[in-house]
Amino acid sequence: MDNKKLCVCGINSCQKSAGARQKNMEEKQMKTNKLYSLPIVFALMILMLAGVAMAGTCVFDTPGASAVLAGTANAIKINATTAPILNCTVTAASTASGGSFTVGTFSNITNVTANGSFSTASGRDASDWVFTATCKNSTGATIDTCTRTGLIIDNTVPVISGCTINGAAAASGTVGSSDPTFACTIKNATTCNAYWKDSTALTYTTGTASRTDMSLSAFTASSSFGASGTAISAYLKSAEDTPKNAYIACTDGRNTTTGTTYAISTEGSTVAQKQIKTNMQTGATYYVGQRKDNGIAIMIAGGAAVIFLLVAVLLIKKK
Repeated sequence: MDNKKLCVCGINSCQKSAGARQKNMEEKQMKTNKLYSLPIVFALMILMLAGVAMAGTCVFDTPGASAVLAGTANAIKINATTAPILNCTVTAASTASGGSFTVGTFSNITNVTANGSFSTASGRDASDWVFTATCKNSTGATIDTCTRTGLIIDNTVPVISGCTINGAAAASGTVGSSDPTFACTIKNATTCNAYWKDSTALTYTTGTASRTDMSLSAFTASSSFGASGTAISAYLKSAEDTPKNAYIACTDGRNTTTGTTYAISTEGSTVAQKQIKTNMQTGATYYVGQRKDNGIAIMIAGGAAVIFLLVAVLLIKKK
């Protein structure tokens, strides 16, 4: 019995010893793996840091801040912070005009500089243009980006034409309505204001705008840059006793055009109604007076005729 127990105990001891050795070996292997993996982790970190360093921020040397751009010969120069660059592509966008276009792709003249010239023919007039540059290396990877804000494109001026009042060619005077519609065609404008009665502007917006004496149609700036422009209208609400000025003014952020001013009164006004009544009364008085004058003339003529006859009769009796 004792020998069997000893034997069993010996086997158990051997098994425990073997298990401990196996565990130690596994722990050593894990430590070794960790040691081997550290250089890989360091290498990845270095690559990541290198990637961050490569994502630089370039700088617009030209055009400068708030630069005014026009025509076809405008200079551009971009200095990158990461070398080497192959080229830089520049795009442009304007919120005010709703326009956008590709300025161009400009090749490097040094490892960190790209330049060239561009046209603004595709850009609508506005003062809020933003240029965005994306610079790439020879593998096509983006290594630098930058923006230039507040640029101004100035090729045209706003145009206000074809104005009508109640559908007829606009003209000063009294109109046959107490709520006339004043409409014009607008081109090359980012913002327009309507005026009626005084110098207080009511701004056209993408929705309708109104106040107690005037309301406006919707206006989308981007549509005014089309070949035919866009129609806008103002409803001149409430009757006006005396002629008041109505006009429209538009801007592209740099140039402002003020349309023709029309002095308008309405037939629904108190003064106009009084004038009509006065005219009617004057006319009635005139015709009544005329009838009275005619009667008197007839009476005088009749009396004269009677006297003439009496005189004639008397002369005949004397003979």
